[in-house]
Amino acid sequence: KIMEDTKDMKNISQENITLLDTQKEIVNSLISQNLSLETNYNLLKSTLESAQKNLDLLLSKPKKEDIEIYEAKVKEAETQILLLEKNLEKTKLKSPVSGVIARVFKEEGERVETMMRDIVFQILPEKNFEIEVDIYEEDITKIKIGDPVEITFPAIEDKVFSGKVSFIDPVEKIKDGVVYYGIKILPENLPENVLPGMSCDVKIIVAKKENVLIVPEDIVRKKGSEYFVEIFEKGKILERKIKVGIWGEDFVEVLEGLREGEKVVLP
Repeated sequence: KIMEDTKDMKNISQENITLLDTQKEIVNSLISQNLSLETNYNLLKSTLESAQKNLDLLLSKPKKEDIEIYEAKVKEAETQILLLEKNLEKTKLKSPVSGVIARVFKEEGERVETMMRDIVFQILPEKNFEIEVDIYEEDITKIKIGDPVEITFPAIEDKVFSGKVSFIDPVEKIKDGVVYYGIKILPENLPENVLPGMSCDVKIIVAKKENVLIVPEDIVRKKGSEYFVEIFEKGKILERKIKVGIWGEDFVEVLEGLREGEKVVLP
């Protein structure tokens, strides 16, 4: 009987251990769930507080210093955009006239020397040609935009074409120590046989008068600021002081000092 009681006691103890283990698992599960709930609670609370702060920021008026900071950032960004646009624009080659590319002198990747006036393309313009002329510095002050021009071509005989001064370069050119200024002439109604690169002679009319007294330019001598010519009078050669007006290509206008019909001495 004692052995049976002992066996019963072992069965009871085993049942108690199993029960305790089950209760322990239940307690651990409850503890774990409680910790998980607390973590979730804290996370949700933090998210709610952050959302509330963002809402308050949206609903509140911006501070003056914040506005100034963002305005400065916007201006800085605009300046950067303008700078980038300018740099991008510099990468483009633009022709000064509309036309057709006749010849290519430089390929992509080749170096262009701007100071040496390196040519990249040769353009045949769609509109009338322009004539480029270098004018001596003492004469450039007499010329103005719109002055009429007479144009002749050695390749086209007995033809005089008209044109007008269209541009005067304000920047000087120095050739062999002499100062020149470039001008452009826009010719009118040129024939089709006029080709790019042809040479021509131009006569720029800076002033025009009719019915005036003139003498050949090469008989007029300058002494200081005064002008003189030699006349033949009563069998003698005399020097006569004159006042001059417009200087032409071959003749000079005489305003005072001579009368029509008087004889002058040629060189």
